[in-house]
Amino acid sequence: MGLALGAAEGAISGVSPSMPAAVVPVGELVQGRAVCQSFRARYPNLTEVRVRLSADRPTGRLTLRLWEEGERSPTRAVTVELSSGRREWEQAFRFAPIAKAEGRWWRFCLEAPDSGAGHGVVVWATEEAGDEGELELRGFEGVGAPSGRILAFEARFSLSPFEKIMRLIQRLAAGKPGPWGEPWGYIGLFFAYGLLASLLCRWIHRRG
Repeated sequence: MGLALGAAEGAISGVSPSMPAAVVPVGELVQGRAVCQSFRARYPNLTEVRVRLSADRPTGRLTLRLWEEGERSPTRAVTVELSSGRREWEQAFRFAPIAKAEGRWWRFCLEAPDSGAGHGVVVWATEEAGDEGELELRGFEGVGAPSGRILAFEARFSLSPFEKIMRLIQRLAAGKPGPWGEPWGYIGLFFAYGLLASLLCRWIHRRG
């Protein structure tokens, strides 16, 4: 079971998409501007959105609002105070988990209603095109949204060890023929390996 947990932790991180390593600046987020990004939730229990930011002497507040696509009212809203001592960082917006997030489309928008020019945060987009999701810039006169790119962000999900194991099993079984296409075969295999590992440890302990 310990081996299964380790494999699940390594394969299922509960983060999707992952924060890109290479990013390009989009523009400064100040009063009257908003940056929005859509994405499809890969897992249940959506509980955090992280966004890559940079700034020079930022002031004021930064607000993230999250909607399920098609809904008029935000599902979650989080406001953080900007810190003047930060220059480049990943800002975390944490909220109560959304249990039924999986498979649904979501959109979040970032706003900095108190920030003036030179004191806002700069948002970043991926260097390469994303395979799903849409970036939208509001109030950035003369600045078009980078074609095909998405915001430099990641969504995080709160998954229990059991949920991670089941996700790993489903991933292993996908597309396999015969019994290997069923998750229960892998569950039995994991337990068998766990039992063998436990017996081996006991045998080594007794001999030592």
